[in-house]
Amino acid sequence: MYTRYSSFFSLSQLKSLLFFYALIGTPALLAQPNNANVKFKVLDSNKDKIPGAYVEVLGTDFKGISDTNGEVRFALELDRSYSIKVAYLGFEDLIHKVQISRNTTSIRLNLKEKVTELDQVVIKGGSERDRVLKQPHKAAFISLENIRSQPVEVVNIINQMPGMRIRQNGGVGSEVNISINGIGGKGVKTFIDEIPVSLLGAGYSLNNISQGIIENIEVYKGTIPIKFGSDALGGVINITTRQKNSDYLDLSYSYGSWNTHQTTLGLNKRFGKDRKFGVSLEGFQTYSNNNYWMDDVLVKDELTSKPGITNTKRGRARRFNDTFDSKLVRLTIGARNLSWADEIQLHSTLSNVDREWQHGVTAENPWGEAFSEEDSWSTALTWKKFGKDDRWDINLSSGFITNQLAFVDTTRKTYRWDQSFEPRPSGLQGESGIFSNGTTPLVDKETYFIRQSANLAIDKQHSLNLTALFTRDALRAANRAFSQENQQGLGEPQYLLKNYTGLALQSELFHSALTNIISVKHFYQQSEAISFEFDEVGPTEQNVYSMFGYGNVLQYHINPSIVANLGYEFTVRQPDSDELFGDFIRIIPNPGLRPEESQNINSGIGWTSKNKKIKVGSSFFYRNTSNKVFLIVADRANSQYENLSRVETTGVEINGSFQPISTLKFSLNATYQNAIAKELDTSRGFSTSSIGERVPNEPYFFSNFIADYSIPKLPVSKGKIKLLYSLNYVNSFLIAWDQNAIDQSNTPSQTIHNLSAAWLAPKEKWSVGFECRNLFDALAFDNFEVQKPGRSFYVKARIFLERI
Repeated sequence: MYTRYSSFFSLSQLKSLLFFYALIGTPALLAQPNNANVKFKVLDSNKDKIPGAYVEVLGTDFKGISDTNGEVRFALELDRSYSIKVAYLGFEDLIHKVQISRNTTSIRLNLKEKVTELDQVVIKGGSERDRVLKQPHKAAFISLENIRSQPVEVVNIINQMPGMRIRQNGGVGSEVNISINGIGGKGVKTFIDEIPVSLLGAGYSLNNISQGIIENIEVYKGTIPIKFGSDALGGVINITTRQKNSDYLDLSYSYGSWNTHQTTLGLNKRFGKDRKFGVSLEGFQTYSNNNYWMDDVLVKDELTSKPGITNTKRGRARRFNDTFDSKLVRLTIGARNLSWADEIQLHSTLSNVDREWQHGVTAENPWGEAFSEEDSWSTALTWKKFGKDDRWDINLSSGFITNQLAFVDTTRKTYRWDQSFEPRPSGLQGESGIFSNGTTPLVDKETYFIRQSANLAIDKQHSLNLTALFTRDALRAANRAFSQENQQGLGEPQYLLKNYTGLALQSELFHSALTNIISVKHFYQQSEAISFEFDEVGPTEQNVYSMFGYGNVLQYHINPSIVANLGYEFTVRQPDSDELFGDFIRIIPNPGLRPEESQNINSGIGWTSKNKKIKVGSSFFYRNTSNKVFLIVADRANSQYENLSRVETTGVEINGSFQPISTLKFSLNATYQNAIAKELDTSRGFSTSSIGERVPNEPYFFSNFIADYSIPKLPVSKGKIKLLYSLNYVNSFLIAWDQNAIDQSNTPSQTIHNLSAAWLAPKEKWSVGFECRNLFDALAFDNFEVQKPGRSFYVKARIFLERI
């Protein structure tokens, strides 16, 4: 029995924190009896919600911005008439007169799309989805509104988007590797509400985040909008969380195979006579034993083994040391429509991740007793202010995160997949690494960040965006299993400082038929990190980098149905803390990593039928990446990030959808990408014979098919049914360089079918969902040929109440 590290957040501290926030949030005034709390919902001509619209009650101080549901609320006096002004880019301004009575609870504000004609070209405004998809940057968009009742994982949702490939090292909670158009790993950044997920703590990651807190997901490929302040090479995933103006309770629970549980809570309450003040609480827990079956692994051969002699064979066994338990709670207190802030929010998040470690980078040798615990606390303050008629806006955010990771691996046993084991030679401990005394790292990391983004409309055709992001990671580590000399070296302070500044000019030309965005970026990095020399801790190494990037993207509406995009960008990706410092478990530090540099080209064309029932598109992408950072397997358990010198990637992506009726939709996408090593650094152990070969462990052809059907109104219950089927195909690919591959090891081709269904009560007050993943129980493999779960079943129940 091992003594686990105790969490550095006690229950009493958590109670004190919640009490403090409740105390400062309680004085918000309740609505007066002579007022009516009226919900205004901003919609376009297709009845799609419009978030971000400016809404003002003329003749009063009431003004606001519609939330992600297109809603804004005001407490207005009874028996009085008002004029409501609504403005949003791409739509005609609206002045709507209303008379407020006791029965007035909700008012729809329908905007007409602003039409601009140039010869035969007609440009219209659009909804939030249209806003994302109709910009020059290559983007994809998905709303979770229609699948919130189904127990579908977030990673599976994203994996179905064109050009996307998310790979995992196992089951629930395992590490993910995201690839967008040929660039993966750290070259793709994930954001929550435009804040890097790395700045939000351990609980916010794609491998365990609950879809219940998500409103929609945006994916930007290749060229990246300046507003993210990101040094991503391949793309950005931006998850927008739910931010409703209404009061609601959203509670869901799902249960499935491998003893998998997920519970999600969302609670939002607005206060004050004009509902300016609000408090929200959201949280989720994800738990799984991950004890699914592994095929063709080493187990004890009971027939041929004798006392003192153990023989092995290839067989089938369950995973047995892979439990994952993640918990997160976030409390938000804020106000809107103040004279000095249109929105101000204070967020505080606690998260805890406990997990057992089944194996290293590859699954060849199992670990039987290794485990880790990770605790995070983060706090952030955000402030937004919009100028008159939305001509300018400023968005500021700042925060602090403290994170503690403890890992324990000191067993004196060597396990096999059937849980049988052999004692290790006398004095040797640990399964995970090269240290004879095992390893027990305790890593403390503190992160500070400041982000600023400002937009200014110079005139009707031109606007500027200026974004800056400063982050500083400070790390200290200890390891009781190390020698005294190694402990002293490991305890040296390490840090990583980054600063990003970006400026973009957007121009709307030829009556908005052509949109052009030109940008320039500056990247600065300063770091000090320790090095490892075999099993010895080496000296610290300092590095400083300062580089510029630039780019230009444009979009041209050829006619009302056809739009073309073209973009070029030279950009830089700075190594992050995991790559420089290692994770002290399976990744060895490499303080000498150089920033990646990439020249990216995107071009694409899309066609939409007049009735919008058919949409097709295709795109070509090119990446010329120098100093590409690649995860190299050092042995069966450990790995290290190295610079590959230069990799050239070309690819093509196609997608299409057909919606014959409003309740049925078919979607198809496919991606082919070819990443070739053009130059290799032989001093890092690469062979010149690998030049010209395809980069290993990266899928080069994959596709998705999706069918979505709904029965909008059942005759008896008046509820509705939603059905979703998806097929995912990945072609076989090598996991090692051709010249170094053992028996040309490869991940085999695989076709995975998934099916889900949900029943929703009227007004979606409650629902029950069901999902079967890997319907035909096909063998599925992923990163470094690690086997994924077979056929599994999940059920989900959800309750959603408004105006609580």
